[in-house]
Amino acid sequence: MTNFTSDSRVGRVLLLPAGLLACSLFTPFTVTAKNNIPVTISQQVRTKIQVNGTVTDATGEPLIGATVLEKASGNGTITDVDGNFSLAVPSDAVLSVSYIGYKPQDIVVNGKTTFNVVLEDDSEKLEEVVVVGYGVQRKVNLSGSVDQINAKQLEARPITNISKGLQGMVPNLNIDFTSGEPGQAAKINIRGEASINGGSPLILIDGVASDAEELNRLLPEDIETLSVLKDASSAAIYGARAAFGVILITTKQGSSDRIQVSYNNNFAWKRPSILPNKTSDPYIYLKLKNIAVLNTPWSSGHVASDERLEWARQRSDNPDGTDPVRLNPLDETQWEYMGNRDWTRYFLDKNTFSNTHQLSVSGATEKTKFYLSGGVDDENGILAGIVKNDNYRRYSMRAKVSYKIWDWLTLSNNTSFVATNRIKPSYLSSRGEPYIDSNGIRQKGNGDSNMSIFYDLAPTDWDKNPDGTWANNAAGIAMAQLVDGGEETTQYNRLQSSFSAEMSFWEKMLTVNANFTFMKGNEDYNWFKNKYVIGYGPNDIRELGDSKAYKSTTNDYYSVLELFATFNKAFDKHYVTGILGFNQEYNRWNWYKAEREGIISTSLPSIGLSSGDQFVSEQYADWAIRGLFFRANYTYDNRYIFEVNGRYDGTSRFPKEKRFGFFPSASAAWRVDAEPFFESFLSTVSQLKVRASYGSLGNQLVGEYGYIPAMSSQLGNYIINGKLQQVVTPPSLVSPDYTWEEVRTLNGGLDLAFLDNKLTATVDVYRRDTKGMLTLGKELPGVLGASEPKENAADMKTTG
Repeated sequence: MTNFTSDSRVGRVLLLPAGLLACSLFTPFTVTAKNNIPVTISQQVRTKIQVNGTVTDATGEPLIGATVLEKASGNGTITDVDGNFSLAVPSDAVLSVSYIGYKPQDIVVNGKTTFNVVLEDDSEKLEEVVVVGYGVQRKVNLSGSVDQINAKQLEARPITNISKGLQGMVPNLNIDFTSGEPGQAAKINIRGEASINGGSPLILIDGVASDAEELNRLLPEDIETLSVLKDASSAAIYGARAAFGVILITTKQGSSDRIQVSYNNNFAWKRPSILPNKTSDPYIYLKLKNIAVLNTPWSSGHVASDERLEWARQRSDNPDGTDPVRLNPLDETQWEYMGNRDWTRYFLDKNTFSNTHQLSVSGATEKTKFYLSGGVDDENGILAGIVKNDNYRRYSMRAKVSYKIWDWLTLSNNTSFVATNRIKPSYLSSRGEPYIDSNGIRQKGNGDSNMSIFYDLAPTDWDKNPDGTWANNAAGIAMAQLVDGGEETTQYNRLQSSFSAEMSFWEKMLTVNANFTFMKGNEDYNWFKNKYVIGYGPNDIRELGDSKAYKSTTNDYYSVLELFATFNKAFDKHYVTGILGFNQEYNRWNWYKAEREGIISTSLPSIGLSSGDQFVSEQYADWAIRGLFFRANYTYDNRYIFEVNGRYDGTSRFPKEKRFGFFPSASAAWRVDAEPFFESFLSTVSQLKVRASYGSLGNQLVGEYGYIPAMSSQLGNYIINGKLQQVVTPPSLVSPDYTWEEVRTLNGGLDLAFLDNKLTATVDVYRRDTKGMLTLGKELPGVLGASEPKENAADMKTTG
């Protein structure tokens, strides 16, 4: 007879962060044979099999980092980014599958080798997994300042533009629009401006650097998660481009074992929310203007005569019975006007229509996942009811596919194509030539709309004469320019493709990733102006304005190579994770333009059909970044969290001897709610975490060649032999003190949740010091004949 005995102590399962390996402290069972020689079960020979499976939620979405644990031995693993796991266990084992926020589930192997596990939500334990730099972490175990929103939160907002949808969703994420123009890129910053030289957060879409304009081109329905990394600790792993924070966007991927087809549309009517209240009464306007001209010496304009005031009074009292246009009593060959219109509301107080359509097809098998999407966005501008050429249209397509070749190797590709077309009246905007701003940074220079004209028109103006010609006043000229003056068209096409490989070893304890991405963009910009006709009198019709054609082409090329390895290991009460990687980026940009005056045919306005002077120009710029990065994270007993980050970065924007810099950071957090003494408070305070971080980042968002003495050619100011001569400017001065701006951030935070996480709060206090900002150095003697060069000579402090 064989007697089985066991230790009376009960095994305890440690609840560790999502994506981490959970361990059990089990005391081995013993077997007492007839000869009374104890033999542990682990010493017995048991047949093991390889078990594979997928862990998903109720909607079929894969659960990343779910824990799969053999209950008898504590042997376990975690699921990968696709929710898959693989584990060698005895054929009679019982597996425990758990994930934060979901009810755990026990699976009896019983000789089976494949499992599809669906976990149910556990609202009482719901805790969020957050996408961070090169990985994911359980939000409750974060030690840096990170906020995340998910697809469901975005879907709750009927939006066509991601930037607009993010307004007000994330604390300290500031999003401003300088105009309501369709397709307008937002101005984005995190925690305010960090440098007098400007700068914006690093935006990464599926790990690829983008800019604010790309948010306009991304389909909102394609987004799975969006994380905002605010402090130096959380952003440090991205180095040179993350001095102003990081926005991480992850797009959706295929899931479930069936093909899913999704169609979304959105129809919207928009109008300005606030417009100035101005009088449209001509008599009140002229009387007030007379008072201003007579009593304020700085006011300009003429005093309205008594006869003109009487006409204004008649127009005010009987607008339908009094004509707004008449022959001038003092010169009967010319028209005179007495309007009664608020021109600001005439042009701007209108409904604009936009519509968006998006179709996606997704699915997954045991080895393959795919997600295909396409969409179109059509948005009218505020002037669409007045002119036909005020519209923005976007076409977007994405194909995301992954294939598991072997259990240890997965290959994937993420390809997107976007095409946009913006058309608007040319007289509203300046030509979109790139330029170098006062900080030495190259700006794209798309034509900016000038809407101020619609606020400055007098209510006494009118738009058309009785003979149908455009009126000879500001309102008539504005209408002539909008309708007949020409148009501006910007067409943009971008193709981007990312190739990725993931290799995993020792049951996901070590994962190696390799990613290569290239992007090719092309912008075709056409702008022309036509002359327009203004009626001064019944027999006095004149042609005004310019006649010229302008065309430019911009080509962008961007590539990035990333290699990084991730190590995860859990034992007893300890969890250790580490990342070590290499990053290299290259960007090349070139632009040329051609311009010619004297358009021959207004129906075919082009450079080829023009007869005037010709002008051509060209610009070129490139930059590169190369760096090594690491992150090490240690968690003890799911209560004490420590993390260090560092990046050694080099950029081509600085001279060789000052090109590289090392920027470290560190953070720590204490989960007070996980302490034994806090158990009695958990029914009220379900989460209490204290965290702190300090780190530095380098800012390289300066001109590409600011450290090189530069010369330029241009037309001179003196006429020689009857024409202006081409001259070359002398080289500018450069300073030897020209290198990184350093951004140091000290952050303290408190995360709170009450009543089983039904009410949550996050409080952060920070101080950000920007050291060595590039600005003009010491004033030089005037006899030198040159302005002082830029150098690291200014500091700035931001608190909040």
